[in-house]
Amino acid sequence: MLHVAICDDDYIICTQNENILNNLSKILGEKMEIDIFYSGESLCHFLSVGDYFDIIFLEIELQIINGVEVGKKIREEMHNENTQIVYISGKDSYAMELFETRPLNFLIKPLQEKKIEKVMKKVVELTTIKNLFLL
Repeated sequence: MLHVAICDDDYIICTQNENILNNLSKILGEKMEIDIFYSGESLCHFLSVGDYFDIIFLEIELQIINGVEVGKKIREEMHNENTQIVYISGKDSYAMELFETRPLNFLIKPLQEKKIEKVMKKVVELTTIKNLFLL
């Protein structure tokens, strides 16, 4: 099972992404547990108590703590290199700023199912490889 987080302050985007992921779960034959967060603060709090995600779809332009800051907290403060981060934004001007957090991908809104499918296939592949090393 994949643990997936969607963090975006736009309810409609969260719902669309969740619907796409639920559809992909059936197509890929991979169960997904999806949690939605409407702020960077709530996601950071959830992670700070030891909860874990395989992948986070993370909006860059959040209100108080933006997505780039959340990504830095995940990588630097929480020392989490395993969670895959996929940044999402309506603007493509952030690309260079994101390299520091080593994201899996960067998707431009409106989100397209084919691009999310490609990302999720990669996550399934990486998770399978990681699990093989743990055996």
